[in-house]
Amino acid sequence: MGRKNNLAAAQKSKKDEFYTMWSDIEREINAYLDFDPNVFKNKVILLPCDDPFESDFFKYFATKFKDLGIKKLIAVSYAGSPFCNTELQLSLFDSLEESKKKAYKIVISDAIDYNNDGIYNFDDIRDLLKDERIKLANNENSKCLTIINGNDNYLAGDFRSKEVTKLRDEADIIVTNPPFSLFREFIKWIEIDKRKCIIFANNNAISYKEVFPLIKENKIWLGATITNKSLHFRIPYNYDKWDEKFTDQMNDGNKYAKVSGISVFTNIDHGKRHAIINYMTEADNLRFSKHKEIRELGYRKYDNYDAIEVPFSDAIPSDYNGIIGVPISFLANYNPNQFRIVGLTQSWTKQAKKIYPKQLQISEDGSEKEVTKLNDGPAIKVDKKPNKGTYYTVNGNIYIKKYSRILIKKID
Repeated sequence: MGRKNNLAAAQKSKKDEFYTMWSDIEREINAYLDFDPNVFKNKVILLPCDDPFESDFFKYFATKFKDLGIKKLIAVSYAGSPFCNTELQLSLFDSLEESKKKAYKIVISDAIDYNNDGIYNFDDIRDLLKDERIKLANNENSKCLTIINGNDNYLAGDFRSKEVTKLRDEADIIVTNPPFSLFREFIKWIEIDKRKCIIFANNNAISYKEVFPLIKENKIWLGATITNKSLHFRIPYNYDKWDEKFTDQMNDGNKYAKVSGISVFTNIDHGKRHAIINYMTEADNLRFSKHKEIRELGYRKYDNYDAIEVPFSDAIPSDYNGIIGVPISFLANYNPNQFRIVGLTQSWTKQAKKIYPKQLQISEDGSEKEVTKLNDGPAIKVDKKPNKGTYYTVNGNIYIKKYSRILIKKID
């Protein structure tokens, strides 16, 4: 990819630049610490895709550096970040144009009471960085700040650049909220077999070709506290839409937006993924389920997958030994010791047992269109057209299509 295209991609990525809040970071990290208090001890932590001076990821880990026993903390900014020089007023660059070309990395390798007030906290980091910035401005060497320049292929600070990739190779754990539009590239870039990660991203990424195989193989899983949730993020001032009520409530001069469908993708263990959930038997679900659909329709079989449809994760029949199709939300409580993931009902997995010819789609308003959508999800053959919703006809047969399902099987 040439520089022109990369610049275009970079511009696009700025449209989804959201900064995660301290409270969400702390809640998630605490879940890993509850399971293993030493999970970050003697580890090199890399925070890419952030402006270190503005990121709560950096502030959190810099503040907790001593408590968590971190060996080294590395944070890298991104050239032209709209957050640069907005909060701590510590930009290394004298002009906006210069900040669009260069980025910087911060390396913290010791918890020093820099201001000699008897305690170590973020004030020490802030004061240290202010002094180190002055050193750089005077062309002196800094022990923790370095300007990085990028190259013809990638802007400075781009995670795909040689500079940041070299930092990746040094890292034991990568923590960030990457641009959502670049998540497919980012998850490959991490090299999940070689290091740990805590990544905030859109829940839709679960069904990506680059992500689902990792979930199926238990190489990554969802986090402990943030699974398909709506979170508030700090956003650049030039964004057109924001949550005015929450922004007014925060009253700190920043803009905030609420983003739905956020999950944490990680390969760090936590207690929630080992919790056993007790489900009712099939017979009890048919009698007592709180879901009317289960009580009235039971567990229907897909026409194109060898599995039953379970539209609610809490309605999994405990005594069913075959393959079960469940909503993607099942992953929020997925215990690999209780169930095995066997697939996903999307065409790219090539797990469907049949391929339909072109179908006639009949929408609820009666409009008709020839489509191939049945081949990209689980289909259920029904006796008569539904009273509401879209349905499909193929060779005189009637089908309804369900949302994408994860296929699971109980572990005996």
